[in-house]
Amino acid sequence: HEKPLRSPHSGHLNYLARSGVPGAILWVALQLTWAGNILIRVLRSSARGSDEWHARFAFLLCFWLALITNAAFSVFLENPVGGIWLWTVIGVGLASMHTFDREIRGKRTAAA
Repeated sequence: HEKPLRSPHSGHLNYLARSGVPGAILWVALQLTWAGNILIRVLRSSARGSDEWHARFAFLLCFWLALITNAAFSVFLENPVGGIWLWTVIGVGLASMHTFDREIRGKRTAAA
């Protein structure tokens, strides 16, 4: 009897299977917090008329949504093809949020 090469679960169910309910809750909280913060920046950049920032945040949100959706149907995040891209998108999103917020604070300080 041979062992299967891949886990039969989705990427999200693997968090539940490997870390239990607390790990799954943390996984969902991390993803929703990141997406919510990116969505806030999409709206703020649009309100400020910053097309470049708006496009960047919208792209990151759509890319993240595609990765998370793919992970719902396969163990996509457990291999480099999915995992590297997900964490890269999250990292670029965090850096972009920090830079955008610093730029906004700088403009407010200069205007005051």
